[in-house]
Amino acid sequence: MLESRKIPNSFLHFSLRAIQEIMGVNGLNSILNLTGLSKFKDNFPPNNEAFESDAVDVGKLIKGSIDLIGQNGVKAILKPAGRRGYRMSLDENPELMEALGVELKKMPTDRDRIASMMGAITYDANRIFGEEHQELVPLDDGFEVRISECEWCWGITDMPGPVCFAELGLEEEAILWATGRHYEVTEIVCRAMGAERCIFHIAGTPRD
Repeated sequence: MLESRKIPNSFLHFSLRAIQEIMGVNGLNSILNLTGLSKFKDNFPPNNEAFESDAVDVGKLIKGSIDLIGQNGVKAILKPAGRRGYRMSLDENPELMEALGVELKKMPTDRDRIASMMGAITYDANRIFGEEHQELVPLDDGFEVRISECEWCWGITDMPGPVCFAELGLEEEAILWATGRHYEVTEIVCRAMGAERCIFHIAGTPRD
């Protein structure tokens, strides 16, 4: 039996909302029906930090979607959903993000801004999930984000490639907001492939 792992309600709430905004109500409901998650139809978890939702349901949502439409199809949905989810978080915390934006503008380089932005996200993730949940590692050619027990692929195994597409969108959107430029994020290895942790590489130079 798949191990249950509690996560904040807001994590699953934003995931479902973002997918619905990309696919529409009918599109989301189709996925929920086909993945055994119809309990969430018109019934999202509340948008709060209570640990009442389960990472198992996130894994079911993603794995079932991959089975239905393939990894490329799911990536086309979940990466924009991750972007949308980050924009929702901006809307939910306008005062905090305004203060952070002021500080980012004072920084001399994009690298400094990315380090500050991803550092803040890492700090928040570790505050919520535990001190060793996420790590930001500077590299000569960018950064790595290392997530020890990634919620996006919880319970997914034996996959031929990475599946944490929503995290890619979230990180790329956060960096775009911080720098005004597009930096590509790539998942190098994934727990769904049997890796010890998920590792994401943030490019050192922008696409534009």
